[in-house]
Amino acid sequence: MIGHQIFQFRPWLAAGFAVSLMCGSAGVVAQPAADNEARLNRALAFTSGKLLKKMRNHAIKIHWIGTGDRFWFRHELAQGSEYLLVDAATGNRRPAFDHRRLATALGKATGETLEADKLELTSLELSSDPQRLTVGVEEARFRCDLEKILCARSTDTKPGADQVVSPDGSSIVFRRDYNLWLRTLATGQERQLTHDGIKDFAYGDTDAYIDEAKVATRRAGAPAPLLGVHWSPDGRRILALRQDLRAVPARLVLTEYLPPDRTDPVMHVRHAAVPNDPQRAASAMTIVDARTGAATPVQIDPQSMNDWALPYFTLGGFIRWDEAGNAFIIGANRGGTRYRLSRIDMKTGAVRDVVTEEGRFSLRLNPYDYARPNVHVLKNGREAIWYSERDGWGHLYLYDVATGRVKRQLTKGAWVVADLVRIDEAQRQVYFTATGRERGRNLYYRHLYRVALDGGIPELLTPEDADHEFDADQDFWEGPRPGSDFSPNGRYFVDSFSTATTPARYLIRAASGKLVGQLAEADDSALRASGWAPPEQFVTKAADGATDLYGVIYKPRDFDPTKKYPVIEQTYPGPQGKFAPATFRGYFDYMQPSATAELGFIVVYLDGRGTAYRSREFRDTFRGTDDPFGSADHAAALRNLGRARPYLDLDRVGIAGQSFGGYGSLRAMLLHPDLYKACVSSVGPGEWIDFPGDTSNERFFGVPGQSKQARDYFDLISNVRLADRLKGNLLLIYGGIDEIVPMRSGFKLIDALVRANKQFDLLLVPDSPHHVGAEPYGVERGMRFFMDHLGGPMPTSFRKQEP
Repeated sequence: MIGHQIFQFRPWLAAGFAVSLMCGSAGVVAQPAADNEARLNRALAFTSGKLLKKMRNHAIKIHWIGTGDRFWFRHELAQGSEYLLVDAATGNRRPAFDHRRLATALGKATGETLEADKLELTSLELSSDPQRLTVGVEEARFRCDLEKILCARSTDTKPGADQVVSPDGSSIVFRRDYNLWLRTLATGQERQLTHDGIKDFAYGDTDAYIDEAKVATRRAGAPAPLLGVHWSPDGRRILALRQDLRAVPARLVLTEYLPPDRTDPVMHVRHAAVPNDPQRAASAMTIVDARTGAATPVQIDPQSMNDWALPYFTLGGFIRWDEAGNAFIIGANRGGTRYRLSRIDMKTGAVRDVVTEEGRFSLRLNPYDYARPNVHVLKNGREAIWYSERDGWGHLYLYDVATGRVKRQLTKGAWVVADLVRIDEAQRQVYFTATGRERGRNLYYRHLYRVALDGGIPELLTPEDADHEFDADQDFWEGPRPGSDFSPNGRYFVDSFSTATTPARYLIRAASGKLVGQLAEADDSALRASGWAPPEQFVTKAADGATDLYGVIYKPRDFDPTKKYPVIEQTYPGPQGKFAPATFRGYFDYMQPSATAELGFIVVYLDGRGTAYRSREFRDTFRGTDDPFGSADHAAALRNLGRARPYLDLDRVGIAGQSFGGYGSLRAMLLHPDLYKACVSSVGPGEWIDFPGDTSNERFFGVPGQSKQARDYFDLISNVRLADRLKGNLLLIYGGIDEIVPMRSGFKLIDALVRANKQFDLLLVPDSPHHVGAEPYGVERGMRFFMDHLGGPMPTSFRKQEP
């Protein structure tokens, strides 16, 4: 990368900048430069990407064929790979095609020499004739005849992000001059569908935070995506959303100072609402008859597309249809304290709320905010499944659509439903994953269950004491999308699971849970041969002295329990989910825990109260306090670990985090300066009052315009307002083209630290986006920072401290 600079701020300098001179902290024994370089080189050989390359079949993807029970997958071998075709009913498998013939045919078509056991296919479409198939290689697609050993580049083009294809594939909807148009693909004929779209109130217009890839889109010359436009399953009608952005100020979100396609900077001015705005954009929906163009307004509440309701409808495409052609959508108020499931009559535009729920704090429809909502409407339109934490735990409820009343609670107990995986409407069975139900096991391990819609006790389908991972990204009616674990007809599934110490195994099971056979298993022998070992799992107490917290400890390969090691806590303490790895799959994190440990540190990663997959009380513990992400629990956990593990040097503790973790890591050091002596805070919001995206602020901190107390709370949790508390060593990292945490948020924090006369380091990468801290340069700078300020392992004689 070009133009990277790291600065140390010295506020008394007129320019405010000086080249950083890395100095050891007080009490830290300086390491010889050669030793530090050796430590760094050893660590960089242990980054997550390099470790994953030492594994085979770590993350197999299943691709079902048609509507039957067959699938294909890529199986990694000691040298190269093979593509196998599997019959789920028997477990029998064979090569999906003649690899040698395909390599020869593709080589002719591309002009390259391809090896049969090293084919890298991005897609594979098999036909009833085993000699004819369509494959993807990078961005190109080829139709191949293996009998003739010939492949021809396909001229078929995929619809762009600015086009929405009809269910039968005959037409597309696109936007022109603020309105929707229809194009018939066979003839190219176009006609205008809507006529009331205007600037800043156009079809497809939504709050700017919904699209966080505008810089990449502009640079690629790609069209802006058309969001919030849905075809009815019969192709007769279109349901389209637009938001009135005229009520939201146009803001300078970021500036591309180094655009690759021009010499002058590019300013991005967008309508992006922030908590300080008195109102959000009003939403409007229109039903358009695809044949006649007749438009019918939908009678929705203009302020019902807030919180996750907006991305559910636009990015996630969440909309359900019954057999009568009615649509069902999710709505939410500002702050997400009231959610609803609404039925839209697609003939009249009338809206009726089927489910409404309100809470003191924001509601959630899945324990993990970034997952699909656990909501479903049955085809007959008479029943709906709804996820709720109303009894203190995340569970499924069956509703009567006609009355809006609960027919029965489908799941219940001191455990959490994770994902709806499949609904078998014919057999009236619900398949779902859940955590915490199997006693004596890791609280975060997921298992697959099924329960009858007509009542009964959930049945465990995956009995192994492990974390069972299922892809819930599917359309319940049209069958699983590519990569789903259930067969399209629902008769079989592939069970992928791993534990804290063993990598993934893949089993084929019938829908009843009956084992068909083993499909494959991951091979970690090369990884183990490198000296890598799984981190140590631990359970310790929270700040209340009673609640169990779970986490992991990474150690260097040459760990010596007679030495004292500086400690690095890596953190993402946000309430959106849980983030400390509980299984083998999660160990290879973008935060580079294994590599950081190889520097000679002990790395700790834990989930405190305030995170997900536990009770509602657990998650909401710190709401309304000056410690919104529960750093008190993290500090208490480290001290507990130090009492039991004397090799942890609690006089040399650092903390690192990115995004929410960037805010949380700095917050922890500001609130607990006696513990955290160094911090690498990457792309962390300085404060939340003017931070775009209500799913990342008002959802957790409230709506400031509701009361003076609500407004004052945003000041209470601002890191900007605690700048004068900084005592330890701080490295801030920001990316110049970050669309999620715009640079203005970082500048406010930088300015506050300068005004408070604090010395700190800054890495500003002008042309990097949100993951700047996870890029190689950012990773290395963070590592060097911790080595300089915390030192390394120190030989010492010490006696075990009393617990």
